[in-house]
Amino acid sequence: MTTLPSPEQTPDITPDVVRHVANLARLELSEADVAQYTQDLGKIISMMGQLNAVNVPSDIPPLAHTQLPTHFRGDAASTPVPREVLLANAPAREDDYFQVPRILDN
Repeated sequence: MTTLPSPEQTPDITPDVVRHVANLARLELSEADVAQYTQDLGKIISMMGQLNAVNVPSDIPPLAHTQLPTHFRGDAASTPVPREVLLANAPAREDDYFQVPRILDN
């Protein structure tokens, strides 16, 4: 299990750190943004330290998605829906097809 660093081990989030991370992410931040993100990230790191202080018993296994029940419908052939019924709900159609706006140039 991964543990978060204690507040004493947590590095301070400084404006230089924020600028460095922004540079790595190829972001251009104003000085107001740098000040805001410095404050916000400092609060987030502080909250992580608070979460680390919560006593969680180690004998409780984490719930994995594989432990949840799965619901599959049967793979059975059925009667197809008639084309006219499907096309009746189309906002636009051309002959026996859905008509959609062009998104690619020729």
